[in-house]
Amino acid sequence: MKKSLVFATLLVAIMITLLPACGKATPAPAPAPAPAATPKPLPKTMTFAVMPVGSMTYVIGSIMAQTLSKHTGINITPQPMMVGGPAFGLMSKNQLDMGITDAHLIAAGYEGSEYQISAMKFDPGAMPFPINVLNIGNSLNFMFITLDPDIKTLEDFRGKKVYGEIPGAGTGTTLSAIFEAAGILDDVEILSFPVIAEAQRGLVEGKADILWYGVAPFVAELSQTHDVYSIPIPIDVVQRAAAAHPEEAIGPSVWPQGLFGNKQDVPVYNMPFGLYIRESMDADVVYLLMKTFYESYDEMVAAHAWLTPWNLDNALNVQVAPVHPGAIRYYREQGIWTAENEQKNQQFLAMR
Repeated sequence: MKKSLVFATLLVAIMITLLPACGKATPAPAPAPAPAATPKPLPKTMTFAVMPVGSMTYVIGSIMAQTLSKHTGINITPQPMMVGGPAFGLMSKNQLDMGITDAHLIAAGYEGSEYQISAMKFDPGAMPFPINVLNIGNSLNFMFITLDPDIKTLEDFRGKKVYGEIPGAGTGTTLSAIFEAAGILDDVEILSFPVIAEAQRGLVEGKADILWYGVAPFVAELSQTHDVYSIPIPIDVVQRAAAAHPEEAIGPSVWPQGLFGNKQDVPVYNMPFGLYIRESMDADVVYLLMKTFYESYDEMVAAHAWLTPWNLDNALNVQVAPVHPGAIRYYREQGIWTAENEQKNQQFLAMR
């Protein structure tokens, strides 16, 4: 009897101990970790607008495209064309990915003055073009040369013909600003030319008296067969032109002695250049391009000294259109994107 009582008491105690546990739900298994986000595939190819063979932008744009292709795995192909209106039009149709041109042309494509829109034959209904900036501030020099030893100053341009208008590139507006500042605008005939080879040939054949272009290797080639004379562009003329037409974004500079056969230091003008990209381009792709671009700076400079100004310190010297979000991300990481840059960027975005 005592054993039965002890057993019964023990059984009750066990049940009392187990009852709370029986009321509890079985804990749910730990959730499986979320799958890692699959990286977006990079585009296999991209197109890069540069000016035709013989131009500065063809040379440095080709080096940039080759370097970016090498380190990103994207096949970036230079496409010689007029890098302003025609290129912007292709970008509007998603038929062009990126390009290189001067600041005043990018500005004109986004918020051009009536003067620029008329001169460049832009369709106002298509503006602003869907272009975003990658970097701007890397100035290139522009010059006048002649084969006539009697043409020594801008005053000697009166009654002369000057090769200076590249269709679709907006160069005529800059020349007009220079000639206006020099007081000779109404006395000079500006001729157009599609590619530098044609202008060079026309100068030799006497179809024009003076050739305007960016300081480039063709001058040294021409000097091998002809006496080539560079014509100074006085600093005060450049300053007056810049003050009257700030949209041209020009400044005084020097074409140094010895560069491409130049016989002495010659005052000229310069203009900031930069890279632009289709605004719909994926931000991660743009970030990769900018990171690769600046990490490959030494390699590009070793390929050509013209790339020297294209460093990170000069990346944001000028803002003339919205900077792409992927580029902004990179600049923020590098600590160079300021509140002022952001304010300007928002002002451009508000124009859309």
